[in-house]
Amino acid sequence: EEGTLIETMYSDVCRIVSKIAPENLISITGTAEFEYDDYYNRVETDVNSFLIFYYEDLQMPVEEQTIKYCEARANKWEKAAKDILYELNNLGAKKGQIIAIDAHYNEDNDDPAEYAVFSAWWNESLPDEGDLRNFLFQEGINDKGFWKDHYNRACEETELKGETAKIFSITSSSCGENGVTYWFYGKDKHTD
Repeated sequence: EEGTLIETMYSDVCRIVSKIAPENLISITGTAEFEYDDYYNRVETDVNSFLIFYYEDLQMPVEEQTIKYCEARANKWEKAAKDILYELNNLGAKKGQIIAIDAHYNEDNDDPAEYAVFSAWWNESLPDEGDLRNFLFQEGINDKGFWKDHYNRACEETELKGETAKIFSITSSSCGENGVTYWFYGKDKHTD
């Protein structure tokens, strides 16, 4: 919703990223910090943050770019993942413009239908390489497995996709007792 803290944070990320050369941007991710007492009861409100990772290049002046974002919330990770792809396509993101997709677990939401959250950013200043429809896909894991297993699976999937797909994002989030890891990739239909 416009004017909320999260809306302000998304806008701030867009403003900052708009001044980073596209080739220097590594990733954008969100996180929350919680304070607990000795009995593991949460005692402080959480602090939400977005982190922007990039290579600093002091030699290269950057023209301000047009960075956009969207968000999808659902009660299931699979639905939220599909919804973020729908939002990207519906809001005009194009092939070659996606710069980040990130998973967030919204534990404090009063509406359990919105605990699975994906946010995405795209750079409209990058060349339009075509429509995202029938190009952008997602796969994921949602289980009680070890993080190492999640990361290994994402690496294996990246290797399996090889030359036929471009990985846009690999993102993970804790989710109650489960962990979720999703990978988003682009692939032309005719390469199947």
